[in-house]
Amino acid sequence: MFSAAADYDELLSLIRDTTTKLICYDKDKTFSYLEETRFDFLQWRKLDLYSLLGLHRRHEATPEEVKLGQRKVLLMYHPDKVRAETPSARTQADERFKCIKKACEILGDPVKRKQFDSIDATFDETIPEDTPPKDFYRTYRPVFARNSRFSRTQPVPQLGDEDTDRKTVETFYKFWFGFESTRTFELLDKEESRAGDNRDERRYIEKLNKGERERRKKEDRKRMLDLVERGFKHDPRIKQFKKEDREKKKGGAAKTLNPKTRLSKYVLNATFFEKTLGSYQFEKESGQLQRLLGKISPEEATALLETLQGQPDMQQRKREYKVWLARTSEEAKKENTVECEEKAERSCVWGKKETDLLVAAVNLFPGGVQNRWGCVAEYVNKYSQDGFTCTEKEAVQMSRRIAEGEPRVAGWSATEQKQLEEAMRKHTAAMYQKDPVGRWKEVAKHVETKSVKECFDRARELTAALRNKK
Repeated sequence: MFSAAADYDELLSLIRDTTTKLICYDKDKTFSYLEETRFDFLQWRKLDLYSLLGLHRRHEATPEEVKLGQRKVLLMYHPDKVRAETPSARTQADERFKCIKKACEILGDPVKRKQFDSIDATFDETIPEDTPPKDFYRTYRPVFARNSRFSRTQPVPQLGDEDTDRKTVETFYKFWFGFESTRTFELLDKEESRAGDNRDERRYIEKLNKGERERRKKEDRKRMLDLVERGFKHDPRIKQFKKEDREKKKGGAAKTLNPKTRLSKYVLNATFFEKTLGSYQFEKESGQLQRLLGKISPEEATALLETLQGQPDMQQRKREYKVWLARTSEEAKKENTVECEEKAERSCVWGKKETDLLVAAVNLFPGGVQNRWGCVAEYVNKYSQDGFTCTEKEAVQMSRRIAEGEPRVAGWSATEQKQLEEAMRKHTAAMYQKDPVGRWKEVAKHVETKSVKECFDRARELTAALRNKK
């Protein structure tokens, strides 16, 4: 312990030297900052609080170092121990001490310290511009390192070098693309909410402050995303990985090429037919080949390719190709003919119930209804039986035929129609005045494929059609 008679300057010098050794204190910078800065407590946000406490390690300083720095500066610059010769010097000493106490309050609280670190004026927010590959690591490594202090997740993956494996590089960029920052900007609020005269004014001030913080956070997120995107773009390792992926994909695609595609490329690349630029014949035959490939299976394409490649010369290959082309074209024509016939048959089989449903649907959905004929076709298909289906176009065509006076009952062949007419002439209505039902039973006997009701409905439709034409 020092005696009461110890010289004050000697004691102060000893304190300075001892504390400097404990917290790596930069004496020259600290005392020059404290002595040369003009302090105003109302403007404390503009001060460098770490320099006030002599913490040159700044955000890396431990809580113990912060406490030692607080004790040292508070002891040295307490107003009772500062010799002020003028009133202005005394005022400046008081203001300086208030700022020191504020620095102790902010840096001594972990939450407030993070808030101050978020707005640290010494932090370099610059992002490198276009960088040559040889300077990439030297340029970007310190940038990612200084921004890692704001990461919510610690420890932060490092950039690495050209020898870093692919998995580590992908983990690095995955982390930084999803970077979560701890930066907040409360200390940049222009006005404190508690400065309001009443509750509404304080709420309004808080709302303005909150909006300004969100704006700054958004700008910081954009800055970080820009940094990561530039790093990803200029990273020579990423470029090499993409090149390898393209080569691998290209090689894999060649191995797993579709049999039809391989056959098409083989035929088009070989001289199976005259390949003149702009030749109509070439375009026609190549188009025909593509259409026929859609009609065959991958196994058939593989078999044909093997057959063509197994021929000894080009003449044999051309002959085999032409034989296959003629045979496949003929089969395709037959299939198309059958499909057209089936489609035509399906489209014209309108029974009485279906036509009645069509008439009801047309009345239910009058002109002007959005997607009218789609609704009509859906209505007919929904309430019809025996799996009957019709398209919008077929519904329009049938409705026009009905409007022109054509009988609703369809599905009568020419032979059946002729049998019906002969039976009606043979069994007239005058012959069956007392038994009308018996007449239609006799008529139905002549039309073996139709029932009594179908014959009666057909006759009624024919009569109505004749009346409409008159």
